[in-house]
Amino acid sequence: MARFIMVPGIKLYVTEVTLPAGCRLEIGHTLEAGVSIESVTLNGEATDYEVRSTHRGSEVVAQVSAPGSYRLVIRSR
Repeated sequence: MARFIMVPGIKLYVTEVTLPAGCRLEIGHTLEAGVSIESVTLNGEATDYEVRSTHRGSEVVAQVSAPGSYRLVIRSR
């Protein structure tokens, strides 16, 4: 599930997934062009991520490989 939350002056992009055993996944969200990323967290902890330029904007992705539930939050202005 992906959703966008806007609080005055802050934008949060939230993606939630459950990964079964034996799988790997890139979890992420595509941000509109010109958005400045403040932080990226996975289950509440800072995480490594990659930004890819696409025709739709900037795609922000993090890798997960252990089974479980994940919540990726991208905070921007």
